[in-house]
Amino acid sequence: MTEQINVLTEVHPKVSVIIPVYNAKATLQRCLDSIFSSFYRNFEVIVVDDCSNDGCEEVYRKFLCKIIRINKRSGPGKARNIGAIHSKGSILLFIDADCIAGKDWIEKMVNRLCENSVVAVGSGYSFSAGNSKIEKFAFLELKYRTRKIPQFIESLDSCNLACRKDAFLSVGGFPVHLRYAGSEDFEFSYNLSRKNKLLWDKDNGVGHCFRVSVMEYLRQQYNCAKPLVNLYLRKPSLIVSKTHHKKNGYLSILFPLLLIIGLLFSLFETKWLLFSLASIFITPLNELGFLIFLAKKEGVNCVKNSGLNLSI
Repeated sequence: MTEQINVLTEVHPKVSVIIPVYNAKATLQRCLDSIFSSFYRNFEVIVVDDCSNDGCEEVYRKFLCKIIRINKRSGPGKARNIGAIHSKGSILLFIDADCIAGKDWIEKMVNRLCENSVVAVGSGYSFSAGNSKIEKFAFLELKYRTRKIPQFIESLDSCNLACRKDAFLSVGGFPVHLRYAGSEDFEFSYNLSRKNKLLWDKDNGVGHCFRVSVMEYLRQQYNCAKPLVNLYLRKPSLIVSKTHHKKNGYLSILFPLLLIIGLLFSLFETKWLLFSLASIFITPLNELGFLIFLAKKEGVNCVKNSGLNLSI
């Protein structure tokens, strides 16, 4: 509690920007360039290299970072926890290696923490760093999903997250059982929200380098969905909580399962084919709002209107 009070009264508290890195050579340069161009000056950058083998060391060693290299692939949750343990800041600021921050990103995060008496602040993506169709689709899907998130929420994404260090340590940091990025940030922030207030700041997004091919995008979605389903089974209360996941998204997962079940049972009774066909038509109806939104192509040029200072 003492440390929280100090953070609130300190004019420019020390911030530790923590970046878990695994084979991120293609995107890390832009990420670090953006952070070191920040208006806010009282910060350190901690790069935790989770046993990369793509030569990304050539990138982060060009910057004045605190570098921690893990000798065995451990996952982003453990990498962030290691960064937090070695941090000197009273505020921990997490960003992914494929993200780009605005010059006022750190300053806004610190101000939101102090102004709202919360222990954590988070946001999503404000623009796509690429222009391919799949990158635009991925960005628009997230933009649509997060457009109605309430100000105070029960989960936050680790790609754009600020947290008071003492609050972070009080819940034991991120879960470490996942080797690949999945639901570790969802579980961490939900645990944190049980006794604390979390704030969603819709006006402080970061840019993101989305997957550039359909197969890469689908593979990423699949790898994220597996641990998420497991998390829902372990903590069903998440389904009705105020999280950053859209509620009808659960139905979008359910209907494909019903389709598969219908096809299997149709081997014994043909009437189950109707069940499967119904699932095929219900799924796009469930996503009708997003399909209309996508057709209008809202948000493609939102970075021009966002006021986000991205010049570096």
